[in-house]
Amino acid sequence: MGWTKHIDGGIGQLRTTDPIREHDLDSLPAQYEEGVDFIIDLTQQDPSADVLKRVLDVQGEWRSKGFSVVLLIEEEQQKKIDSSLEIAMAPTQQEALDLIEMERIERLLNL
Repeated sequence: MGWTKHIDGGIGQLRTTDPIREHDLDSLPAQYEEGVDFIIDLTQQDPSADVLKRVLDVQGEWRSKGFSVVLLIEEEQQKKIDSSLEIAMAPTQQEALDLIEMERIERLLNL
C-alpha cells in the first residue's frame, strides 16, 4: 500500500484506495515536489480526526512553500469535519482543480 502519485500540468494527485495507515501518513511529506500544486484524494477514505490533523499539517507545510493543496473529500465526509478548521477541500475533482486555479490567480496578484 502507499500513495500513488500522478503529475500532469503542474498539478499532482495523491491517492490511496486502501485505508490510510500510520506509515502512509509518515511518508506523505516525502511526496512533495517543488513547483507542483497537489490534490490529496481522500474519497476512498473515512478520515478520522487524527488522519485529518496529520494531513492538515502537511497541507500547511506545503502551502507555506507557496503551493496549493486541496483535499478531495466527499460531501458527506466534509459534514463530519470541524468547520473551524481552515481546510481547502472540494467534493469533486473539477472543484478541486477550480480551487487550485483560483489560488494560482491569487498568487499571481499577490493576494
